[in-house]
Amino acid sequence: APEVIEGLNYDQSCDTWSIGVITYAILRGDYLSLELNPGLEGHPHVQFDYDGEVWDEISEEAKDWIDSLMKLKPEKRLKPDQA
Repeated sequence: APEVIEGLNYDQSCDTWSIGVITYAILRGDYLSLELNPGLEGHPHVQFDYDGEVWDEISEEAKDWIDSLMKLKPEKRLKPDQA
């Protein structure tokens, strides 16, 4: 999770981030299009997309769920019990 990489305090929300990453990778079949890059003023920015034929078969609900797990700000992510 970005907060772990930055060396900030973190809680269970980093686990929901990890679930999002793992789900994304499993559904896509690789990690190639998931990158954590420095954004403005050194804050991380995650880049991932739903391009490619594989995503045509994945429901919008699944994509929305991944998005809700991988919010950049931990307080905006789903909590473990919500996920």
